[in-house]
Amino acid sequence: MEEIVQREKMDVHGQYVKAARKRKTMTFAGLAFLIAIEGFATYGMQKTVDSENLQNRVFREYDIRSKGQIETAKGIYFGDTDFGYFSGNGRFAFNTKTEYSGQWSENQFEGKGTLHVPDHGVYEGEFSESLKNGKGTFTWNDKTVYEGEWKNDQMDGEGKYTSPNSVVYSGVFRKNTFINGTSQFKNDTGSYDLTYKDGQIEKASIKYADGTTYIGSCDKDGPNDEGKMVFSNGDVYEGKYFQGKRKGKGTYSWKSGEKYEGEWKNDQMDGEGKYT
Repeated sequence: MEEIVQREKMDVHGQYVKAARKRKTMTFAGLAFLIAIEGFATYGMQKTVDSENLQNRVFREYDIRSKGQIETAKGIYFGDTDFGYFSGNGRFAFNTKTEYSGQWSENQFEGKGTLHVPDHGVYEGEFSESLKNGKGTFTWNDKTVYEGEWKNDQMDGEGKYTSPNSVVYSGVFRKNTFINGTSQFKNDTGSYDLTYKDGQIEKASIKYADGTTYIGSCDKDGPNDEGKMVFSNGDVYEGKYFQGKRKGKGTYSWKSGEKYEGEWKNDQMDGEGKYT
């Protein structure tokens, strides 16, 4: 057994783990940042220009015909009207520097349009009742892009989200949270292809920078539950993981033909087992 322990200390996996610890923690960027996405856009702008009484509608219709614009407490409107109502195609420049240009219906963003919010970014797509509803693309100032379906001002439905560092989420979103689909990204540690189900990582296919590969279950901490890791030198481990380390029952096969089948703890052979 002493010989076995010495081999475990000297095997390539041990060296691999030491090197891995020097790298940055694997980036399994869930989507916490999606949940935190600001509910700006048209929030607070909804029904910005209220339906006014007949007298005000007359004044507004007079202003648009005589001045080519309508001034309100929250900004200036340029475009089509329906007896004082903002209807048709028009542009509204808010006092906050936000600007909407597109289709209107009875003072509401309705149809296709472009909303520019200086501190955040630009949305181009469909609106309903002054909220992002339907298909559209939001491009944030930091170059993050979401292209897909929206509901009540939130990413909701089929879509694709790409972060500035090229982390891509493709699939189904619900209320700004990624639910089902795939995520691909690369960093200094390797390339990752993750499958999500019900908001959690269900399966991962990882190719590390040193040539080691992993296929199996994982979470934000790395390999978790059942998986198979093939090391760059040909050694193979197949079995249980917990928080990125081998724990539970598993089999380690050395390229030389030696094998250990049994229990593991904290990445070490620990418990009942058989060494051949």
